[in-house]
Amino acid sequence: MGKSSHDLGWAFLLAWVFCLFYMGGLENHPGVSAIDSPDFASFLFGCFPLIALIVTLAGIIVCEKRLGAPSSHRWLFWASPTITSCATLLLVLSGSPSFATAALFVAGSVLAGFGSAFLWVLWGEYYTSLSPEESEKLAPISAILAGILALAVSAMSGWVADAVVVAFPLLSGVCLVLSWRDRRPLCGGDHLAHEDGKREAVPSSGKAQAPVNPPSLLVLTGRTGLGLFGVCLFVSLAGTFWSWPAHDALPPQIIILASIVFLIALSLAVSACPCRISMLFLFRWMCPTVVIAFTAIIVWGSPGGTYLAALIGIAARFALCLIVQLSFAEYAKSGLATPTQSSGLGWIFIHAGDLAGVAVSFIARNMLLEGTMQLAPFCAICIALVIVLVTFVLNDRRSFSFEMQDFPLEAESAQPSTRTNSEKAQQTFEKRIRELATHHGLTPRETQVFSLLARGRSIPYVRDELVISKETAATHAKHVYAKLGVHSRQELIDLAANVL
Repeated sequence: MGKSSHDLGWAFLLAWVFCLFYMGGLENHPGVSAIDSPDFASFLFGCFPLIALIVTLAGIIVCEKRLGAPSSHRWLFWASPTITSCATLLLVLSGSPSFATAALFVAGSVLAGFGSAFLWVLWGEYYTSLSPEESEKLAPISAILAGILALAVSAMSGWVADAVVVAFPLLSGVCLVLSWRDRRPLCGGDHLAHEDGKREAVPSSGKAQAPVNPPSLLVLTGRTGLGLFGVCLFVSLAGTFWSWPAHDALPPQIIILASIVFLIALSLAVSACPCRISMLFLFRWMCPTVVIAFTAIIVWGSPGGTYLAALIGIAARFALCLIVQLSFAEYAKSGLATPTQSSGLGWIFIHAGDLAGVAVSFIARNMLLEGTMQLAPFCAICIALVIVLVTFVLNDRRSFSFEMQDFPLEAESAQPSTRTNSEKAQQTFEKRIRELATHHGLTPRETQVFSLLARGRSIPYVRDELVISKETAATHAKHVYAKLGVHSRQELIDLAANVL
């Protein structure tokens, strides 16, 4: 597994995006200054790269069936970080007249979005190749490392800070190449079947993983996508009422330090608590913090409330990236979509929410400046919308389960009779499992474990599905093996198949 330090290269990509777009590291570069209206300049600064990023991600998803996954094209491993770094360099260049500087700024923003889109997907594909234990170790450590890198950049100034941020995508690309080079096919063919220098995704569940039609892919996400989009929108919005960097009593570095502490707490919850890495877990963490952010603005106003809201906004963005990386990797492993589609769609939701937050912030700021609406009522409306969003999303249980059913999901055009047969087969399977469990005296929990193991699920999957610790899952599995008189996973599966 990724015991090598280069497996943490995702941290450089996270640090790059946070330094460049989320924490104002380069907000004062010449391209923004060349535009007369500061608010409009910030709006454009947020829109150009995000639009390019979203369009590129959508293109990657649509074209996968014809062109293959990005990981199957070796040149992308070098081209995407190079384009992203060159684009970042364009953002800090100035020209004469000011129109030239603005043009460089626009070109750099668009290219940054284009190049980083492939990096997001490539790292997403890589995380799909990891076991749950590997992902749960690497992703939190990478996120915390990204926070430390961002903290270091915030203490720099001038060309030194610019040079470090420009180098981040290149470092991420180098780590990505090294990480993929070191990967070997996992037991059971989870991922990375090497043939002629190309890598093809193979789901751990054994399901066919052909690209799903994009409309069907959106349907498969249920309300998850809408919920993720909404959380990102409000997280982005909550942090916009405090200007970065600001000359307040508290230095901006406190925000990053608090974000790192929040990430450490979240990482401990991910690795130590018996919880599933899912959208439900996301909402348990994110939605209350978003409400607190807007409440702080209402109660304390500026600068205290806006400072706390900015702190929560930055910490929540880090956490969103962490959980989405883990969640959509597991979504791909379930066989419902390819790794490219899963990771691409996850980052589309994230960045589309950011884009909507930038747009709403621009509109809200202009309304507030004109005096047509007060800040407190606006935040109260946001709180109400967050609550409505959570209620709507949590009402759909499918949104929080990566294994929606135990048979390959048919396309929308599938015949109703096919789905009925699948449902009947599933009911028959469960009935036979219960009969076998009763005959051998399995407890209710052992029956649940037996049902999952008989489908070929792993101990980490059992742990996540039943919301128990890994040790407990292993103990139940040991008891199941003993009572059924089998000595291996294959014997257990064969036994279930014979019963069926």
